Amino acid sequence: MNTAPTPLFTLVFGPTASGKTNWAFQEAKHLQANILSYDSRQVFTGMDIVTGKDIPTSFVQETEPHSTFTTIPVYSDGQTRLYGFDIVTPDEDWSIAHFYRYAAPIIAHHRAEQKPLILVGGSWQYASVLLDPPESLFVPVNQVLRTQLASKKREALQIQLQEADADRWEKMNQSDQANHRRLVRALEIAHAKPTPVEPLLHSEAVRFHFISNDPTTIRSRIAERVQQRFSQGALEETQKLMHQYQNWNVPAFSATGYTYLRQFLQNEISENDLLSLWTTQEYQYAKRQLTWLKSLTQ
Repeated sequence: MNTAPTPLFTLVFGPTASGKTNWAFQEAKHLQANILSYDSRQVFTGMDIVTGKDIPTSFVQETEPHSTFTTIPVYSDGQTRLYGFDIVTPDEDWSIAHFYRYAAPIIAHHRAEQKPLILVGGSWQYASVLLDPPESLFVPVNQVLRTQLASKKREALQIQLQEADADRWEKMNQSDQANHRRLVRALEIAHAKPTPVEPLLHSEAVRFHFISNDPTTIRSRIAERVQQRFSQGALEETQKLMHQYQNWNVPAFSATGYTYLRQFLQNEISENDLLSLWTTQEYQYAKRQLTWLKSLTQ
């Protein structure tokens, strides 16, 4: 019986601790594919144990040319290449727009070379932007406009948006239409008059692989993993980062675990509290992932 060929690109979805990374490595070996991580925190250097990079010891870091960055770090074992790790430092900016620009030449290269690429990670917004990028992706903050709109009441912003961009107003749900911050952002986008952003991947040419487990199994695995990372040096890693970076009010350090590890190091909570709070935080994130995963597969 003839079977359809496997698409060039495979997009793996799954909650934290579901085993999606292990599956990706096994499938990469089977397909002779490379792997691109779409995790929003594993891009930061020095944040290894707590974010769970889990790069096999057989992989060593190399560099290769990149059209946006001069070069990019790549991990390789001589067969599989891993992209998406250790790109910027924790005090540097990283966003969905940065990821789109980073992923674009990597995806284009694999398409041109007809080399399979598996995309795997936990930050679903970063996967979504490859398939359906918003036109606002590259619209920068307009601080002058935001200052002008800051004191305006919600009703005034609603009228202003309807006049500036009626289509955008109609596409917003009721929650967004009532949200002051999102109304300001919508006006910011309307004033910028952005052009559509091309998708990097098209769903009809992508194989989607969903990995899920029941919540009880996920929670058990998360608790085990938190304990393992604590034993592997999560405290030492956090302490080193605290010495290197004085400003912890940056997105990088919102990664699950770091807040409680820092509180423990500052003698604000006990070890039991640390492990319990970290596990709960990971599980709450996994539940949000499960909810989103369910919406995709319905």
